[in-house]
Amino acid sequence: MPGYDKTVGLAHGWDELVPEMLGFDGPRMYLSDGGHYNTLGLMTLLRKKCRDIICVDCSADPAGRCVELKRVMKLAEAEKMALDLDLGVFKSDTSGNLQATHVVGSIKYSDNTFGRLIVIKLGLAATSPAELHQRVQVDHRFP
Repeated sequence: MPGYDKTVGLAHGWDELVPEMLGFDGPRMYLSDGGHYNTLGLMTLLRKKCRDIICVDCSADPAGRCVELKRVMKLAEAEKMALDLDLGVFKSDTSGNLQATHVVGSIKYSDNTFGRLIVIKLGLAATSPAELHQRVQVDHRFP
């Protein structure tokens, strides 16, 4: 920001808050742990119109139904955002493996800007390391 020197310091916490409030700051990284509006914290990041979002879905979902992700997609649609994600890759096969443990999709915001959404899902795929598949044999609650 021109004219603002962070090394001078305003006070603990204010060095970040004041420049952001006044729009005098550069790129940001936002982190959300969920529980605000949805358990993934994804809507909060979508509302910030983040260019890149990485969402880690650790919900227990052995069948790969993606209930919370589908709910967020409907909420986003209601706010004129479109999430293009192939959630079918999270469906499990007969042995309980996901087709993939992550998917990369796109976001179209209401102002016609775009973003990228990476969703990582809790589970194992056939391509996961053998050590992880062996762990399931010992601990049936894993992953």
